[in-house]
Amino acid sequence: MLALRDVAKARGGVAAVAKHTGLNRVALSRSLSPEGNPELDSLNRILEATGLRLVVASGKKAVSRRRVVTTARVAVRKAA
Repeated sequence: MLALRDVAKARGGVAAVAKHTGLNRVALSRSLSPEGNPELDSLNRILEATGLRLVVASGKKAVSRRRVVTTARVAVRKAA
């Protein structure tokens, strides 16, 4: 959150970002404090106002659910 606070300061200050997000300046300052824990909606607004976006990407290749289920069925059949 502190890095995002620095970005907000560089983009015109917390007050300017608060105006673009529709959030109260004090609430925004608290969200961007070391103890801050903003809701996802607030975080999304802050990121949008600062020209950033949040991306979630997998670090590993996903395992097919179908393959796991098929393997489990084969194991059950062999045991019976």
